[in-house]
Amino acid sequence: MCTMTWFLTNDGYELFFNRDEQVTRSRALPPSIQHHGDETGGLSYLSPTDADAGGTWIASNESGVTVCLLIHYQFQQISTYKNWVSRGEIVREFSQFVDLKQARRHFESL
Repeated sequence: MCTMTWFLTNDGYELFFNRDEQVTRSRALPPSIQHHGDETGGLSYLSPTDADAGGTWIASNESGVTVCLLIHYQFQQISTYKNWVSRGEIVREFSQFVDLKQARRHFESL
């Protein structure tokens, strides 16, 4: 089970995240700086990378927005869902927003 905990500080917050990995998955690649758009004009974010699928489970961007996804295994049991969007791509997609208002608007459009 994945878990997330946060601690508010005078300077912002500290975030702690535990990723529950299957023993058959490759070890994740360490966090690196990534970019939305081109490297000169796109928003930068920091995230680890799933070595098997290329996505991520947590990302923090240069605007101070952190996005993470906790897994809900129930959906894996529903056979009618055929056109899945990878969970790891959802986190990367949401890491481009600079505030909750933008993220909420996008979430409601999904």
